[in-house]
Amino acid sequence: MKTMKVLIVDDNQENLDMVEYLLKANNFEISKALNGKIALEILKNEKHELIISDILMPVMDGFQFCRECKTDPRLKDILFVFYTATYVDQKDEEFALSLGAQKFIRKPQEPDIFLKTINEVIKNAEKFTTKPIEKEEKEILKLYNERLISKLEKKNLDLEKEIEAHKKTVCELIKAKEKAEESDKLKSAFLANMRHEIRTPLNNIVGFIKIIAKNDPNETKHKEMAEIVDFNSKVLIKIIDDIIDISKIEANNLTINNEIINIDKLINNIVAANQIAKKELSKENVELIFNKNNKNGSVLADRIRLTQVLNNLISNALKYTEEGIVEIGYTITENNNVKFYVKDTGIGIPKNEADKIFSRFFKGSNNYTTIRGMGLGLSLTKQLVEMMGGDICFETEENTGSTFYVTLPFIEQITPSDEKITVNKIKDIKCKNILVAEDDNGNFLLTQNVLKKAGANVIRAENGREAVDICKKRNDIDFVLMDIKMPVMDGLEATKIIKEMNPNLIVIALSAFVFTDFGENIFSAGFDHFISKPFDIDTFIAVLQKI
Repeated sequence: MKTMKVLIVDDNQENLDMVEYLLKANNFEISKALNGKIALEILKNEKHELIISDILMPVMDGFQFCRECKTDPRLKDILFVFYTATYVDQKDEEFALSLGAQKFIRKPQEPDIFLKTINEVIKNAEKFTTKPIEKEEKEILKLYNERLISKLEKKNLDLEKEIEAHKKTVCELIKAKEKAEESDKLKSAFLANMRHEIRTPLNNIVGFIKIIAKNDPNETKHKEMAEIVDFNSKVLIKIIDDIIDISKIEANNLTINNEIINIDKLINNIVAANQIAKKELSKENVELIFNKNNKNGSVLADRIRLTQVLNNLISNALKYTEEGIVEIGYTITENNNVKFYVKDTGIGIPKNEADKIFSRFFKGSNNYTTIRGMGLGLSLTKQLVEMMGGDICFETEENTGSTFYVTLPFIEQITPSDEKITVNKIKDIKCKNILVAEDDNGNFLLTQNVLKKAGANVIRAENGREAVDICKKRNDIDFVLMDIKMPVMDGLEATKIIKEMNPNLIVIALSAFVFTDFGENIFSAGFDHFISKPFDIDTFIAVLQKI
């Protein structure tokens, strides 16, 4: 079979190379030119049977080039195909064909479709009898000018849009630069502090776990070491949680879910947790008090975030108080708001630093800056309170103490549904068949241990593909705990497939993997709930029972 010689004309080198590669792979012989003028010189010296030409090119464009070919007796019988991404209007095509071209192809095209079109032109070459250009010179020039003006107008509009977008980008960059310069010193201090704050608890965790692993027969020592490991784990988790929450707020990706909460029950739970924290901080000389209000009622807030706010305030008060009291309580204001307060007898805040207290990474300039912490707690607390529709303020006197106030909407009635679920109420998941999709052995053994103690039957999948296969084969799975980041198939893809097979099967995301649009991806994939790692065992069981 005779090899057909093709001339490709395009001022874009990448387009030339792509078409050359495609045609060479299909046994065509190729020549290339960057514009119509160069192409005409090639055609004078070499015989070609097919031309594939772009239109918008320097020196001589495709329309001029085609016209030159079709008016030259030596070149008029060469098959001519336009291949363009700029001249794509119907009038462009009509004008191109009126010049004598056999085909008009718009970019981009799938390689297979492009080849099929070229082969059809070659196959039907005999049908494409070359006709002399019937239009008069004046009419051709008129049409040519119309097409050129049309493209210039479109290009001008595109350029105007690009200029406006560029101006907007420049303004935004100037604002971003100014903001970056303002926070540069604080960010530098934060990064220097972060390395220390993360490595310190990690060092304790790793060190004491290794000691415990040596099986010291002294059980008391084991208990002490385990308590140190537990405390430092909580410190590390708190640091990570604060960083993640700040990131979520900056990305406008933190959701507030307000509900009616029983105030006394909430504070009782918070105080009980902080009594343990007080012991871990070696604050035996500090008394933690809950000053109950006679008018017991409810507050409208996000339970998790309000707990986080009050915990932050109590934690700060304990850190900066060596002896005396830390008191938490609330009052009902005249305009029917609840005003929480956390009062301490600590070091207080210097007057010259009072306006910086809610700034990120700020820890004060006194000798107490050696106290552990990232300087994020109060900044995060303020943002969370405002997101719940409340206000925060404080009173302080140096070397005497501080009182922080958080105001939120008060609700008279107490809801009976505000009952705490405990780990002892395990009947809801007893004998349930739970599929755990988890590639990490340590995480799986922990989850399995918790579920088996609650009486559940545990089935394991080591990746998303295995989880899908198990759900296909078994119809007795009650619900699935799905990790997100796994080999073979991730949890998001696996859940989409499982939900298509069985929309009623409950699938819960159980993961430490966090990214910007995490919530959107989780629920669009079909997950019914999300539990973050590391998880609190009581909370973990409570969520499963509720679902």
